[in-house]
Amino acid sequence: AMKLVATARDRFKLSLSVPRMFRHPTIHQLAAILGEATGQSESSASSTTEEGFTFSTPDDSSTNDGVDGDFLQLATAQLAQLAQEKGKKVDIAALLKQLQGGSTSCKTPSVSSSSSSSSSSRKKKSAKVVSPVEAPAPVPVSFSLLDGGADVVEKIRAQAVEQCKILPEDIEDIYPATALQAGMMALMARTPGVYTTTLTCELPERVNLARLHSAWDKAAEAHPILRTRIILTENNTAVQVVQRAKELPWDTYSLQDGDPLPDLTSNMTLGSTLLRLAEIHRQNQPRILLVAIHHALYDGWSMPLLKQAVEDVYHGQELRPQPFTPFINYLNEGKPAAQVFWTAHLDGFAGSVFPNLPSINHHIQPTERRTRSLAMPTAPPGSKYTMATKIQAAWAVTVSRYAEAEDIVFGTVSTGRSAPVPSIDRIVGPTITTVPVRISLGNQAERLTSLLQRVQEDGWNRMDHEHLGLQHIRRLGEAAAAACSLQTLLVIQPREQPRAKSSSTLLSGLQDVAELEGVDTYPLMLVCEPDGVSLHLTAVFDPAVLDAVMLDRMLAHWELVLDQIWSEPDMAVTGLDGVSYSDEQTLVRWNAGEKIAGGCAHDAVYEWNVRTP
Repeated sequence: AMKLVATARDRFKLSLSVPRMFRHPTIHQLAAILGEATGQSESSASSTTEEGFTFSTPDDSSTNDGVDGDFLQLATAQLAQLAQEKGKKVDIAALLKQLQGGSTSCKTPSVSSSSSSSSSSRKKKSAKVVSPVEAPAPVPVSFSLLDGGADVVEKIRAQAVEQCKILPEDIEDIYPATALQAGMMALMARTPGVYTTTLTCELPERVNLARLHSAWDKAAEAHPILRTRIILTENNTAVQVVQRAKELPWDTYSLQDGDPLPDLTSNMTLGSTLLRLAEIHRQNQPRILLVAIHHALYDGWSMPLLKQAVEDVYHGQELRPQPFTPFINYLNEGKPAAQVFWTAHLDGFAGSVFPNLPSINHHIQPTERRTRSLAMPTAPPGSKYTMATKIQAAWAVTVSRYAEAEDIVFGTVSTGRSAPVPSIDRIVGPTITTVPVRISLGNQAERLTSLLQRVQEDGWNRMDHEHLGLQHIRRLGEAAAAACSLQTLLVIQPREQPRAKSSSTLLSGLQDVAELEGVDTYPLMLVCEPDGVSLHLTAVFDPAVLDAVMLDRMLAHWELVLDQIWSEPDMAVTGLDGVSYSDEQTLVRWNAGEKIAGGCAHDAVYEWNVRTP
């Protein structure tokens, strides 16, 4: 997969870093939509790259459902950037619709490995592969993203100096926090240390600590998010304060056998540093690197980028600056349109959320989990709908039958990397976001293909407005507030594959932590992880809110509905079978009682009443 990514960058000038790319249309097909010449015949069934991998059209037994929707978003975002550099303008959502709604003859390719490149492919190899130079995103002038005039800026600067306890000249920039960051910091103001992670890895003797310190300094210089603190202004608005680049502070500890690692996160709060580094020395044992970081500075996508940046500098490479402000500027500019979209999208919502809390003051404690796996059926030829679309539709149908509701809402998590910001896939910073998904099932006679198309189009339309934040969406009216009271979070992400250990990787021991936004605040979180062969379902729930037996039945029902939807049959929603195999077995067991010879139904009821008064 990594060789394919390298080929995508070098040969097709696309910066793609999402795994499982082979489950989607080839770079050749995607670029062809923009009219880019790839040097390959469009009619060829397969083409061999320089790396010895073959893109080929699969037979009807293959499936294109083992995918994550974020890849399509990222791929089209990269194509839009390439088009912009060539003087073209591309609508990402429209491009997605074109990809998913195009001719059924354009099959999704699979990838197979070949032992050697074909002779014709060798002839087509260019003499020299030139890596593309991406146009950097325009960087807003310092302090220009703050609302208000010079007086307001100076007032906020003074508050930053007071809360961060730094000198005025040490402040490089101040700009608004994202909705995710603001929500995290609101909780951290009440409970210092929440939403933090401590990562550790052993440092072999060959690692030069001075070079390692310098590598982290250079990484922080290139990625200002690592030098960021967050404060609350007088009007209770969260803003980010970027400190000028200088040497990052390091702590040094000497521990004896059995000593616990130092706690570097409990003091993280508003105005404090949110990244702390330490080296741990132990007698007769390898040294330890300790990285304590707040989730307001990174997400699961960012951690591999951060590790690679430190690794690159350590080995003598230069880093390109990747500021966070272009993303913040995009959020600011899109806020009015996002408010209009969410007001209209959630208008009229009057459904109830699922599951219902036992009381308004219930403290959510998702302490139990259920897991199950199902084989991924064969997708029909020319399938137009993503796995995410089918999973969401199946869950909505399941909830509607258990909650006896027609207007269903639940939350879903997005990486946020579909934003049309240049090099969005290389920005270190938290772009993850949670949005409400609303699916109406009032017309039970609606055909399944119509339902899937509607769910998928809603997903496309949400893309441009997914960063407004639940706390801001709920302020748009009563219907929006009701929808944002959702109690279920549905997460769809590729299943993490075990990585081979490599002694040559400097920070290979640091875990890539991909925590999700506020997952402990939902009584039910559903995680769907496809691996190309199976779909793995994990439900984490609060047993005081959801009965475990009922949840088991719901998951079996969901699996049954999903299995029926997978093949995209031409049938009405009401025609979906709602009795799972486990339900059938339960019904048979319940009805395996005694028979009353020559009796009537009321006689059986009477006899049962006598035996069990």
